[in-house]
Amino acid sequence: MLQKKICMVGAFATGKTSLVAQFVRSIFSEKYQTTVGVKIDKKQLIFKTEI
Repeated sequence: MLQKKICMVGAFATGKTSLVAQFVRSIFSEKYQTTVGVKIDKKQLIFKTEI
């Protein structure tokens, strides 16, 4: 198993949390909620490789 971590940084109210929510949970909300501190989400991806 290969694990990777991604750290997203940037100005406030630019859509970082919305981008992660769309990728991890396939949801989008137009309601704005500030994220204070650190938010951790996980998603498992399975890739088929041919050898």
